[in-house]
Amino acid sequence: MSQLIQAFRGGRWYESLDTAEVADGLRICLTPEIMLRDDARKAPATELDMPGTARRDILRRAVSSFRTGAPEVGGIGAQDPDTFAASLGEIAGLPEPLVWRWCDLLATSIEELADAAPDRHSTLVWLPGNTFTCLVAVAEAVLRGSVLVVRPSTREPLSAARFVAALLEAGWPSHRIRFCPTRTGALDTLLRVTDRQIVYGGEAVAAAVGHMSTVDLRGPGRACAVIAPDADPDDTAAWLAGLVAADSGRFCTNVCTVACLGDPAPVAGRLGELLDGIELTPADQRWPVGWVDERTAARTAEFVTERVAADDTFVTSRELVVSEGGRTFLSPTLVRLPSPAGHPLVGCELPFPFASVVAVDEPAARQLMARSRFVYTAGVTA
Repeated sequence: MSQLIQAFRGGRWYESLDTAEVADGLRICLTPEIMLRDDARKAPATELDMPGTARRDILRRAVSSFRTGAPEVGGIGAQDPDTFAASLGEIAGLPEPLVWRWCDLLATSIEELADAAPDRHSTLVWLPGNTFTCLVAVAEAVLRGSVLVVRPSTREPLSAARFVAALLEAGWPSHRIRFCPTRTGALDTLLRVTDRQIVYGGEAVAAAVGHMSTVDLRGPGRACAVIAPDADPDDTAAWLAGLVAADSGRFCTNVCTVACLGDPAPVAGRLGELLDGIELTPADQRWPVGWVDERTAARTAEFVTERVAADDTFVTSRELVVSEGGRTFLSPTLVRLPSPAGHPLVGCELPFPFASVVAVDEPAARQLMARSRFVYTAGVTA
């Protein structure tokens, strides 16, 4: 039986005529742009009459319901935590250990948020499909008392719909939140009809919105690790393995470039062994790896192989695409490059544990660090 995740607008869950496929047997309602503009005109323009302690209490109840409850999502009804986790396995290829880890990370991140004075702004939260820990941005807007416009990724909208349902269940005013799944082309409209925006995205999104003063762009991390010549290869590789492979490589904080100020071979060889040792099925206890559909696997593998030059070397030994236990995986991969200059795989973020390793001099290392949002060092002063 097919299911349909509804949009939420006008204080109620809403079934639109336009829908998009999320996964086999699951579709999501899309909000047309004319409706986005109409809803913006009707949005309340007053500050929320609710003290900060009450907003914080609503968030805590919502987080608890998201993690352990069964909030009612329009179109699909209530899901207990186990059903939610199983659904994320079907939709996003998330093994259960990652679902529970991300629930804990989200709860911790929200609890650490500072209180904020209420405002009358509307806030768009344009969410990514790689991890639901980015729902912390919705919580930030709740603490400000904003009129919330939540736009989920159509690749994985279930977690955002669940969080919206949890907020409603916890007492967030229904007229101050909209759940607006859209096609990617609606970003420009949503930017125009909201006062403030928190936008997650890759290079294309960053290019489109990076110049806007109202946008809090949480774009590509291009995380790199810079390794000193005298760094111990075993210790360094063990440290790097977690930075590359944790959270199935799906965070913008995951290292995608390892820059060695000395000979990369010792660190690269040991890191490659550790990545090859990560179990796919059953899920590795340290670093569980998510799975993908066959089309995504083939497309991603082609993206990588088209950019590997003749003098590049795969350090890891597994094939890029591996089928195990009836599922398709992109296996953790390390590629050694002769030079970082202009190479398309340097700073390349992919939706699985993937990194390139390269020898650099100090000027090249500084260039890499300057374009990275997240920089890790071993024996080097950043």
